[in-house]
Amino acid sequence: MFRRVCKVNVYLAYTTEPDAFPAGILTPSAEAKLEMNQSFWLRNNQWWKRASRQMMCTGLDGQRLATDVWDEANRRLWCLSYRLAAADCMDAHDRADLVQGILLKLQDPVLLRKLTAVDAPAHYLAEMMRNCIRNEGKRRRRARRVAPRHAKPIETPEAGRPDHQALRKELSAKVRYVVNHVLRGDDRKVLWWF
Repeated sequence: MFRRVCKVNVYLAYTTEPDAFPAGILTPSAEAKLEMNQSFWLRNNQWWKRASRQMMCTGLDGQRLATDVWDEANRRLWCLSYRLAAADCMDAHDRADLVQGILLKLQDPVLLRKLTAVDAPAHYLAEMMRNCIRNEGKRRRRARRVAPRHAKPIETPEAGRPDHQALRKELSAKVRYVVNHVLRGDDRKVLWWF
């Protein structure tokens, strides 16, 4: 039962066909959600198809002509970001960076031409956002792993003395023991960030 519900919810994000599910699989509330979801994607796909053509237009001076379309694109990208990632999954700064990154990618005429040719441009942008979120997560995990390897202790003239080296090793062992055996898992996670 749980697997079927998950597959249905995943499919809800992409389907635009009204008869995609056999009768009786969805509850009335799920049918309403499906209908609302379909209208969201249909409206956005239609808008992005029209807007991508308008976004390509430039004046004689090279400036973009459709500034109001760009403002609406910004608003729709924000809505799309909330549709893809729940509000508690990303903070406002990360969400703003995501939207700004997609807007920067939309400056490329090649991408705008792709959006005019694709059947579902809103889905294309949603997948771009998912890829950006995934890449940012990978980058952060990689940075957390690399930081301890490249951290260099500050060397003082006294640090080279054998008694200071032994004291440092002893203190490091005590800290490792406390972190690994005494602290709870939540506290270890807090220490990992600092």
